[in-house]
Amino acid sequence: MLPLVLLAACSIDPETTLETVHLTEQTVIDAFDAHDVQGIMRSYADDAVVITAGAEPQVGSAAIRAAFEKTLADPGLTMEFTPGPAWAGKSGELAVTTGTTRYTTRAEDGEPHVVTMNNQTVWHKATDTKSRVAGLGWKIVSVYNIAQDAAAGS
Repeated sequence: MLPLVLLAACSIDPETTLETVHLTEQTVIDAFDAHDVQGIMRSYADDAVVITAGAEPQVGSAAIRAAFEKTLADPGLTMEFTPGPAWAGKSGELAVTTGTTRYTTRAEDGEPHVVTMNNQTVWHKATDTKSRVAGLGWKIVSVYNIAQDAAAGS
């Protein structure tokens, strides 16, 4: 019976976990809106992976940083994020968020170009002291993106 009591004591409320993950998620959104690549990258694990349908995977912080630098070089880029369902493990170590992101840029002819993506982000609780001291309790370990048009066709 004692092992069960000890195991129960290790359980963390998933809703509390999600609250902190959503706060971290908002810092990423705010950094994106400010075109702040460094601010975005603070929330990515060094070995994170970003997969976008139709593109090469970005593996590791250098590749992800380069992709954000290219994307955010467009001064007219805007983003609207709508959160979707999210869940967290009882261990308090892992969480998954989903959402829909609408990106708007200007085409060469000046007309708006809109791409809407469905995404899923996997978060892991940061274990390194530097991140924890800086208040970065969660790190993105993977992001999966698919354009809504592509999602409808599959």
